[in-house]
Amino acid sequence: MKTLLYNKPSQIFFESCTQLKLGWKDFKKVKTFFPVKYFIKTLLVVALLMFCISLRAQETLLTYKVMQGSDEIGLLQLKKNTSGSSTIIQSISEVKKRFIFLFTAFDKQEAEFQNGLLIRSYIYRIQNGSVKVNKHTTYTGNCYEVKNEKSTEKIMIAAATDNLLSIYFNEPLNINQAYSDNYQCIVNIKSMGNKEYKIKLPNGNTNYYYYENGICKKVKADYELFTVEFILL
Repeated sequence: MKTLLYNKPSQIFFESCTQLKLGWKDFKKVKTFFPVKYFIKTLLVVALLMFCISLRAQETLLTYKVMQGSDEIGLLQLKKNTSGSSTIIQSISEVKKRFIFLFTAFDKQEAEFQNGLLIRSYIYRIQNGSVKVNKHTTYTGNCYEVKNEKSTEKIMIAAATDNLLSIYFNEPLNINQAYSDNYQCIVNIKSMGNKEYKIKLPNGNTNYYYYENGICKKVKADYELFTVEFILL
């Protein structure tokens, strides 16, 4: 897990000086034109501004290896960007596995939350070179509107606070439901104890989520014929 966030005033102050391109020689030149206190105040203002911006914009990156038994068959990467009241989560995964023939899958998703509510999402999925899923979901104010290449459908539910991407970044301690963008419905989250949670999907598959320090460290996906695990690197 990689979190990009400035948290050292000395680092901010140093980068302020760097961006202003001011060294000791420059400082000696500047102080001959205006008092030192104004020079210091200027740097402090810049440092404070950078610190405020850094607090408002945060990025978290999670990378998982995809395992089937002892074989590593792919990679999943999720990125969460938060700025003010807006949060955008993006995921990209690619899987390659040879059964009788080579199976390949590429998946790209994105979800946007505004003031804690899911307002937009997107799923694009390719399997063996063919597009299987390509849908856009938008919250219209009283329901979700889902568009794909052939049709538009309205899902009559209230705005969701969590979906199946957001629970990678936050352990669902006080929630028991999340929105599935793929299946276009609310799915139940069942606590199994010891930071383990279970989600039964509409197609009959079951996912188990395991957490550590509030972040999902592993997902076990039980399919009809095999099991796949996503393990945090």
